[in-house]
Amino acid sequence: VIFASMIQGEADTTTNMAKVSRVLHNRLAPGSGFTKLQLCSTRDYVNHLPQDAGFDVEALKQVYNTYYREGLPIGAINNPGLDALTAALNPSNDATIKQCYYFATDYKTGITYFSKTYAEHQAVIKKYGITDIG
Repeated sequence: VIFASMIQGEADTTTNMAKVSRVLHNRLAPGSGFTKLQLCSTRDYVNHLPQDAGFDVEALKQVYNTYYREGLPIGAINNPGLDALTAALNPSNDATIKQCYYFATDYKTGITYFSKTYAEHQAVIKKYGITDIG
């Protein structure tokens, strides 16, 4: 459910849920070289909490924000639907996505771009002016 909640928070369409799932599976795979998922959805989950609600936001960053935390957050960040749950269990086998470790969504056009390397990811962000990143 935790994994699916991140897919729900990150994927812009049902079609992209399996692709996002593949990227997350790739990052969590042993030997991938990634220790942190670095997802905007987990960062935003903490950052959108009311500052005056009595929460220790810094402590929550350590357990939810995947820019700080290695692996999965300690709990779900939303209520994932059936499509996200299915995608969590069935990541994409699309040959163009199987080796990807990054994705970025251009919310102006609704297109999600998947990249194999950080250099490719940075080029996509620059080319399309995507600014909502860590």
